[in-house]
Amino acid sequence: MTDSNQALHHELLALNAREMVRPLDTALGQCVAQAGSQTEPEVQQWLEVLVQLVSARLGRGELKLGLQELSSEARTQLLHVGFDAVWLSHDNAKSGSPLVLHDNHIYLRRFWQLETDLNLQLQILEEEGRLRVITGPPGSGKTTRLKALIDERRSINPDLRVALAAPTGKAVHRLQQVLPGQANISTLHRLLGVGGQRSLAYLAKRSNAQPLPFDLVVVDEASMVGIELAQALLNSLLPHAELLLVGDANQLPSVEPGEVFASLCKRIAPAAIEHLQTQYRFKSDSAIGQLAAKLQSHHETAAVSVAELLSYTKAASDETVQCLRVESATDDRLVRQVADARRELIRLATHIRDRGPLLSSALAAKPLGHDHDLQAMLADLLHALDQFMVLTPFREGPLGSVALNKVFQKALHRLGLLESATAMPTGLPVICIENDYDLDLMNGSLGVVIGDMGLFDSSHGPRLVPLQQCPVLEPAFALTVHKAQGSEFTNLVFLLAESADNPLSVPLVYTAITRARESLTLVATAP
Repeated sequence: MTDSNQALHHELLALNAREMVRPLDTALGQCVAQAGSQTEPEVQQWLEVLVQLVSARLGRGELKLGLQELSSEARTQLLHVGFDAVWLSHDNAKSGSPLVLHDNHIYLRRFWQLETDLNLQLQILEEEGRLRVITGPPGSGKTTRLKALIDERRSINPDLRVALAAPTGKAVHRLQQVLPGQANISTLHRLLGVGGQRSLAYLAKRSNAQPLPFDLVVVDEASMVGIELAQALLNSLLPHAELLLVGDANQLPSVEPGEVFASLCKRIAPAAIEHLQTQYRFKSDSAIGQLAAKLQSHHETAAVSVAELLSYTKAASDETVQCLRVESATDDRLVRQVADARRELIRLATHIRDRGPLLSSALAAKPLGHDHDLQAMLADLLHALDQFMVLTPFREGPLGSVALNKVFQKALHRLGLLESATAMPTGLPVICIENDYDLDLMNGSLGVVIGDMGLFDSSHGPRLVPLQQCPVLEPAFALTVHKAQGSEFTNLVFLLAESADNPLSVPLVYTAITRARESLTLVATAP
């Protein structure tokens, strides 16, 4: 292998080592390299790694690899050999190359084409006056503004057909709560009829033969919409339909590839976007508000270190933000904080369970009948559920949500608060990880166990569902930041878990801390 090819290969391997490379990425790299059988073997080696790297970026929601991540020598070699070998082409070239160079970034061709088509359609919508955006931080009144706009439009046209959608079941549930009486609220997947042969990839490739029968389509939590879902939606609009996107451009993007909403907010004309700034969830001069403002001013693509975050809190104006250093997730101070915070939840759930006959009769009546005392107790229990949460950046690993939930459940069992360390005991907070439209339970819906039932907040109020009928449930003492998007909690604990391969990103930290209403505890593991 020549020195230049060897140097490029080593640089790509070093970048690849920091990625979560999936079997899919490995297989794609091998497939593309083998297809280029006419390419020199030493070029095939680093081509395989390059394709793996670009594909792995899709796994964390990014569409492309920036050339600036390579040294100037490596960039020169990559572009020279790539164009000669015909597996890399410029974005304006009519070529079937697997990789495309656009604006100093390398894409897989399919996703470059998706981004190009989507941007063109959004531009046309904007030029025709059919695209509008509302953006602002959590608690800035976006939903209130959304309701006012719909009411305004309906006062002009009472026959206006409106659909409201969101990318997750949890966000749909919240819309149902804040917009009671509004028809046609669903997940985007359900609105588009995704399923069977109507896959998302299928709908993203062509105009929908059955366009959505609505004059105005509203998408809440639009920052969580990936590029394929956005393209499928645009392909399904009627020629005259308007699109209103609502979200926070500073929040975490979709777990699916493509930062559609954040990119749109940067380039859309001022007349088509409404920025809401007033903060109603917490005071802007509170320590939480100040920390959020600091993060908003931080360069969005740069990582933020634990030391930097903790330094932001030193000049806090109040005590709404606290810092705690622990040795591990089993640290007694952290466990005690969780136990103290969840003691009332467990007490209330146990009290309701012990009213056995009354609870059974309430379950038999769907909805819960006219027992106002029981209704009030169930509402109090759901209120207690929203009082506290632990958030972590990861699902897996020693500080991931799976491990944390096991630690906390075992600890609360040991302290005598929970009846079981492994099963689904009364008082256990839980989260649905699948949608069940018949039960009105969505992926991300939070609930609490009462005996052999789960209590959830549905669009019709508190809802009791036998555990054996529930979709898949997991303990929810701790959630990933992604799972908590669209939620808010009175008191929040955020674990500042980072590694060399997974540094803390500004959008992730911003999303986490703005879930807190009144207090925030930042937990850092001891160095």
